[in-house]
Amino acid sequence: MELIDQMKSEFLIDENRVYIMGQSLGGIGVWDIIAKRPNIFAAGIPVCGMGNTERIVNAQRVALWAFHGAMDATIPVAGSREMVTSLEVAKGNIRYTEYPDVGHNSWERAFADPRLPQWLFF
Repeated sequence: MELIDQMKSEFLIDENRVYIMGQSLGGIGVWDIIAKRPNIFAAGIPVCGMGNTERIVNAQRVALWAFHGAMDATIPVAGSREMVTSLEVAKGNIRYTEYPDVGHNSWERAFADPRLPQWLFF
C-alpha cells in the first residue's frame, strides 16, 4: 500500500483505474488486499490463489477475474472456487476461468488470453 501511495504522489494516476494482479502467493495476496482495501482497486486478477471467504464480500464492487488450474497440486483449486462462490452469493463482480487440464502454472494461459486486456482496460 505504501508503494501505491508513493506512486500516486509522484505520478498522475487515475485513481479509478488502479489494478492488481498476482499469481500463486501473489494470487493469495490479491484476494487478501482487495478484501481489506476494496476502495483502492477498480479491478483484480488473482491467479491460482485463495483467501478468506467471509472477508472477500467486502470487495463485491471490485471487478475480478480469477484463474486457476483444476490440477493444481500447490494451491488447491478449491481455494479459488470458494472465493468465487462467496462473491457470487454476495452479487459481486466476479468472473472465473478454470483450466481443467492445467496445474499450478495457470498464469501462462491466463496472461496469454487476449480477452484479459480487453476486459481490464475497457
